Amino acid sequence: MEHVETSPAGRLYRSWLGRSLGRWLVLANFLTVTGLISVAALLLWQMRTDAEHRSQLTANSLVQVLGRDIARNVELYDLSLLAVVEGFGRTDVAQASPELRRMILFDRAASAPGFAFLLLLDTNGVIASGSDHLVPKGLDRSDTEYFRHFAAHPNDDGLHISPPAISRVSGQRMIMLSRRLTNPDGSFAGVVVGGIKIDYLRSLFASVDAEHAGTVTLYGPKGIVLMREPFDQSAIGVSVADTPSYRRMIVMREGSFVGPAMVGEGQRRFTFARIGTEPLTLSIALTPSTIYAEWWHRAIGLGMVLLSLCGVTAGLTWWLRRELGRREQAETKLLAANARLAAQAT
Repeated sequence: MEHVETSPAGRLYRSWLGRSLGRWLVLANFLTVTGLISVAALLLWQMRTDAEHRSQLTANSLVQVLGRDIARNVELYDLSLLAVVEGFGRTDVAQASPELRRMILFDRAASAPGFAFLLLLDTNGVIASGSDHLVPKGLDRSDTEYFRHFAAHPNDDGLHISPPAISRVSGQRMIMLSRRLTNPDGSFAGVVVGGIKIDYLRSLFASVDAEHAGTVTLYGPKGIVLMREPFDQSAIGVSVADTPSYRRMIVMREGSFVGPAMVGEGQRRFTFARIGTEPLTLSIALTPSTIYAEWWHRAIGLGMVLLSLCGVTAGLTWWLRRELGRREQAETKLLAANARLAAQAT
């Protein structure tokens, strides 16, 4: 046995064995580190997909809930306008006294906290009556957007939604809803108009945690921003009709996509839906940083743990390789010393 170890063949075998063991050790550790990185990458990708999916579900739910509330309020207010339009066309109502006529026309007027009182404008745009007895009759409103709209569009008998404006009657900022009044012969007879208070919509939108849920925006006709949360007064009343993202929303009507921000800069994930049958669109816009904020925290934590494990594995591999190299050098020196002793002894 001693003869085999000190023979040239034995020395070569031991040297080859040491080098092979070192290579296999490096390969095994490399495969281990590669496996850890692969598993971590797959886990992070799955976590990222789950974060996006959860964000999408939350945005869809918020759009549906807020959309139903807004659609119900608009529908209730429109029913009040339709009741005035229907009563105005009746002959017996026209022949009644002014006070009785006012009570009949506005008997079914909605009186929710977020609704303003109704006004009836004559053919000249002057306030003729209202749902509240304190309405200032005789006030000229012919320069308003809604009156000029119906005066210029004699065939429009649908609900008209105007951009946000400050009411001269109440002094509050409102979104005006109006309908055309028609004489029995079909001629223009005036406008019945009311409003939904901006503060009411603001309180409704404020119930959404915009910091995590994203920017909630209500768009009216021609892409006009009616309400936005987080609230930004400078953005209210601004039209975004020419932006690519709004045009895409109008074509799709509802759904989700990633596109450039309509107000501000950068990319957003838009989740949106058309509200009822009216030209209203509700959207929730999320920035990538909001969607993946929690994921990033987890990814950084997992990455630090993975780097620590890889560092420990690499360190152990280097230490073992060094120890194997020292052992091989020591054995080589020992064999050389034995050979010199043997030569001296001979």
